[in-house]
Amino acid sequence: MALDHYVSQVHLKRFYSPALNGLMHAVRKSDLKSFTPTAKAVCRIDEGSTNKYLEEPRAIEEFLKPIEAKYNAATAALQAGKPDHETIYVVAGFAGYVMSCSPAAIRINTAPLLGALDVTAKMMERSGKLPPENGHDVSKPTF
Repeated sequence: MALDHYVSQVHLKRFYSPALNGLMHAVRKSDLKSFTPTAKAVCRIDEGSTNKYLEEPRAIEEFLKPIEAKYNAATAALQAGKPDHETIYVVAGFAGYVMSCSPAAIRINTAPLLGALDVTAKMMERSGKLPPENGHDVSKPTF
């Protein structure tokens, strides 16, 4: 089982403290206690980048490889005020991933999607384009 980072390790490493020699300051949400982890140890979730609805369930990881590999160069180009097309691609890819695949994004975006699914299912049902329910309540999809 893969432990996938919803905040890229390459981004997290920017928060390393020189005083901690390869570690960063952090606060655990569960108990609000401070600790000093590596980038590899935080902001990750079991199978977080696996999507069983895609033809290739690990396609998100493949998408991220070139984004993460060029992230430092892209942020340096932004800081220098000299972004190019690749910088824009990398930053857009990184932002798009965070806005759609992070745990918070999934929580935030689920309700509107369920609402759209509910409306669409009811419209299809009224128009006779759905098979009989077989005891399933289409207004309460199960995931």
